[in-house]
Amino acid sequence: MRRDYLLLALFVVIVAAIALWFYSNFELREERVDVGFQGKARTDNLLAAERFLKRTDTPVESVDSLLALQHLPPPSDTIVLPTPRRAVGPERSAELLDWVRRGGHLIVVTWTLTAQPKKDAEDKDSKDQDAKGSDAEAHKHGDEGAAKTLPLPAAAARQRKDPLLDPLGVHQYFNAGEITPKDYVPADVVIDHIPDFLVVAFSPRFRLQDASGKATASVSDDYGIHLLHYDIGRGGLTVLSDYGFMQNVDIGKHDHAAFLWQLAHWNGRQGRVWLVHNDAMPPLLSLLATEAWPVLLALGLLLAAWLWAASRRFGPVQADPEPIRRSLREHIRASGRFLWQQGQGERLLENTRRALLERVDALHPGTSQLAPQALAERLADLTGLPAGEIAAALSKYTDHNEHEFTRRIRVLETLRKAL
Repeated sequence: MRRDYLLLALFVVIVAAIALWFYSNFELREERVDVGFQGKARTDNLLAAERFLKRTDTPVESVDSLLALQHLPPPSDTIVLPTPRRAVGPERSAELLDWVRRGGHLIVVTWTLTAQPKKDAEDKDSKDQDAKGSDAEAHKHGDEGAAKTLPLPAAAARQRKDPLLDPLGVHQYFNAGEITPKDYVPADVVIDHIPDFLVVAFSPRFRLQDASGKATASVSDDYGIHLLHYDIGRGGLTVLSDYGFMQNVDIGKHDHAAFLWQLAHWNGRQGRVWLVHNDAMPPLLSLLATEAWPVLLALGLLLAAWLWAASRRFGPVQADPEPIRRSLREHIRASGRFLWQQGQGERLLENTRRALLERVDALHPGTSQLAPQALAERLADLTGLPAGEIAAALSKYTDHNEHEFTRRIRVLETLRKAL
């Protein structure tokens, strides 16, 4: 009993020591962990913009694609169309421009690039060399922040026709060189109808150019122009180099939300704002013709070459080979081999014995009714074969032995032919 108390006390001391050590070395803390956007915000990058406009009593409506606006809204409304507009062809573009002339306000983002002028390209190359040198110097001094650069956009920004913006002479250029996070310098928004002083950070990778000189308003920074506005008829068309400022991640920075509100209420507009999130899927044939024409061309050439090769013939046509006709012996041999493999050896022997006895009865009636030993002796007298071999061949077969089976078949066949 005393020993049990000692063990219990020792257990309590050990548990208390572990608890004391744990509470002395650990403490409960709450930490915030960024898990990214949840719910609808994962797929809707304009969700924050929509809710902000609703909170400011701005009528707003979200649509999945431009197909939902087959019948365009009243000209007093504003359409925000930041998608690449791959399915917006010349007819739809003309319809949108006509809607703008009647008083609508269309906000679009450029997704096409114009080839760099030769002189500008040379200047950009020299700037690239300077940028690489400054990065190397930053590495030497251990300035990791200056050395970190954002990935350059790939040739996804290749040039393609834009039936909506090409008639206005809107050109977009890519600012070559490595762009660091420090290069995102906010631009000062100075537009006549915007009374407040706003600061907006556009992407320094792209810049716009008004080749026609008809833009009535613009916003620019050290990297070039990022907004162009055109008065068309009774409405207006606003062109942006990018729309990162109105997306969920950046709308809360600088004066991005206020700038979005000013765009939605350009020159005091009070109509509904339509936010278009995605592109309508273009027809498959059109998509293949514009995006995969090299592959289609190669497949067409291969098909033509294959058809040409398949239509050629070397020499005369060969005659069809004669059908192979197997002999009856081969069929019998194959049937016997199959039955033997299936364990039907006794069945084969029984059929051979029956054929022998039927021939014996035909030549010597009643002989097959004799006792086994008398039958063996009678057949020995008739054929001259040993009576012992005949008796063994006529007895029941129990061993699945290939040699014994072959020997019995040979004896029975010899008897049948000797009668």
